[in-house]
Amino acid sequence: MRTTDAKTKAIGTFWIVLLLPVVFFAGCALSPTGMTPPPNDADGDGVRDTADDCPDTPSGSAIDARGCTAEGPDVDGDAVPDSADRCEDTAPGAAVDATGCAAEQLDNDGDGDGVNDALDECARTPVTVEVDDSGCPVSAPGTPDSDDDGVPNDVDQCANTTDGADVDPNGCADSQLDTDGDNVSDDRDECPTTPPQTVVSANGCPETAPPPPPTGPAPVVLGTAGDFVILAKSGIDTVPNSVVTGDIGVSPIDSTAITGFSLTLDASTTFSTSPQVTGLVFAADYSAPTPAEMTAAISDMETAFTNAAGRPTPDFTELGAGDISGLTLVPGLYKWGTGVLISTDVTLSGGSNDVWIFQIAGGITQASATSVVLAGGALPKNIFWQAFGAVALDTTAHFEGIVLSQTEITLATGASINGRLLSQTAVSLDQNTVTEPAP
Repeated sequence: MRTTDAKTKAIGTFWIVLLLPVVFFAGCALSPTGMTPPPNDADGDGVRDTADDCPDTPSGSAIDARGCTAEGPDVDGDAVPDSADRCEDTAPGAAVDATGCAAEQLDNDGDGDGVNDALDECARTPVTVEVDDSGCPVSAPGTPDSDDDGVPNDVDQCANTTDGADVDPNGCADSQLDTDGDNVSDDRDECPTTPPQTVVSANGCPETAPPPPPTGPAPVVLGTAGDFVILAKSGIDTVPNSVVTGDIGVSPIDSTAITGFSLTLDASTTFSTSPQVTGLVFAADYSAPTPAEMTAAISDMETAFTNAAGRPTPDFTELGAGDISGLTLVPGLYKWGTGVLISTDVTLSGGSNDVWIFQIAGGITQASATSVVLAGGALPKNIFWQAFGAVALDTTAHFEGIVLSQTEITLATGASINGRLLSQTAVSLDQNTVTEPAP
């Protein structure tokens, strides 16, 4: 019996020694739970990182020799294998549903088709297109979408849409549409409702758009007085050097009343020139036809003055009690029974065809270093200052418009004007800039 027992014990010991490594290694491969993982095993599944095809396997998962679960890889480590995961970029640690999606991933619907972006296989489908559960347009089975714009070919009216462009329900981007038929695509068309047959520019707007109708009264007609930037009956003088752009003239006084300009009589004796005048100088004593032309110009100046003064039904009466400092004046007819004071900048705001007429029973006094400012395209040729009293622009003041004065007009040192100085007496300058308005 001892011999038999000894032999039995020896055989048992042999098989235990033989099978122990097999059991050990099988346990490591099939279930790492409760065992210390080898070094360099980030997910602790018992498979070294260098041999692990699934490096993010959740702890406790049954894995194969590649370190993967039976379902395959799980890129975002949310315990839902990639083969079943509809949201493969879930944030680490986020709670997910059976499809591998976290709640915050189910709150977005970029194309507004009612299918969440995480589940939407056609993420740019136009809102009005009917879609199936995958977010793709309902169409005949297998219908292709050649330009990948989310609209299948059997619905798509613009089959070559640029990749990534937003499209309408017909599959068309703005760059493929021309709503008003002017041959300028909607994405470049700044006038998208241009009438048919209209000739347009590159931006889709009419080449010669009609100007807006003017506001304010009709302009004052200057006649031949409008040929002069300075016109006076009793004289024009300057303290040199002034800069005058446009013709100047006097009548019925003769050329001796034009002083400070260093005049040079032309050989024709019909006009003079001056280094301070970019234009010509005319006087009643020059040779024909100048006297007759000057008489006509003076008459037209007086007629214009009377016309401006007689315009009925003013839009504004006694505005600011004559002090228009700091105001913004819209086009219209203004009337004062006093003089007008400008002690701070005043703005005239309107379009290029709008008209202002100022009827002033007294004079105009503009303070030093102040300006009449034009805004919105307003032009000095359409602004008429009719004054019965003297007009005085103080040092470095700037004025805009046509001045029709029954008495003298005086510009102090450095003052300037874009307009005309039309006086029924005299005009006095002192190193000023006087520029006739553009026609």
